[in-house]
Amino acid sequence: MTGKSWIAFIWAVIRLAAPPAIIAWLVLAAGDGLALPSTINLGWMIPALVLNEIALTLFGVRMQFLLSTLGVMLRWRDAFRVHLQSMFYFFIVPMTVGVEIARFAKIRAALPGTPAKRILPALLLDRMVGAGSGAMLAAVMWPFVQFDAAPWLDASTAALWICLGGMAMIGGAVLIRRVRLAITEVIHAILASWRRVSLIFVLSICMHVVFALGIYCAAQAFLIDIALIEILFAVAAGSLLVAIPVSLGGVGAADVTTVTIFVAMGHTLEQSILLGALPYLARLVGAVQGGVWEMLDGGAESIARTRTLMRAGKAGAGET
Repeated sequence: MTGKSWIAFIWAVIRLAAPPAIIAWLVLAAGDGLALPSTINLGWMIPALVLNEIALTLFGVRMQFLLSTLGVMLRWRDAFRVHLQSMFYFFIVPMTVGVEIARFAKIRAALPGTPAKRILPALLLDRMVGAGSGAMLAAVMWPFVQFDAAPWLDASTAALWICLGGMAMIGGAVLIRRVRLAITEVIHAILASWRRVSLIFVLSICMHVVFALGIYCAAQAFLIDIALIEILFAVAAGSLLVAIPVSLGGVGAADVTTVTIFVAMGHTLEQSILLGALPYLARLVGAVQGGVWEMLDGGAESIARTRTLMRAGKAGAGET
């Protein structure tokens, strides 16, 4: 193992450990505003961890099904591994696109003969189904959520924001030629396999619900008074901003948005920070598992090699 590989490994460990340490410091600094229990209710925390694992599994299943829709035949075990490893790189690379680059690199490693022009549209389809299912769930929940601190956030405002967000994403995608070509492939795949994609879309909604149920159980473990529907809405709405390519230690626009939503619902800032930290910590659990898998696959050399590909801004994406 080279010195460079060890440096990459140590830096990765620091990136994983530092953000939760900062969150813990913020929670402790909040003082009495949180009124945290002296012990965590394991009767709620154990189901939270189990539900989080189920959600992670559904993430992998969704990705495998969507990849196969465009002819990328990845085994379920490999899809699950790729998903966890990509979460690991989401935390150690300061860009949310690190997830996609890591997935691309790992899929090419698992299926070396698969052309990039087939993998890229498949990954884009997975991102679109994830965002679309989150948007639909948030739109359905919106009329039933009370925004005590922001009463102007009504259903009509929701429709406006969803339309504006959709137009912005479409406009940005059209400006990038490679993405535009990938979108064309995605549209063709949806039209050719719309029944299959529709079923996967429903699976993706179930995945969001299971993930939110896990967060709700974790909130109950900390004795936080919050309704399940509030968790469902905040988690689904926050997931829409994962696509914004800026993050630091796994903390990105989605996490900031989630905290803001909880504040708008009328929760205290201290409670909102803790509630917003729960989805982050749930993802961190997956990232740690991905890090372990990465070490088993190739160790520190694999981490150094993959991070080099990410810094280059491509993982063979220009190849066909």
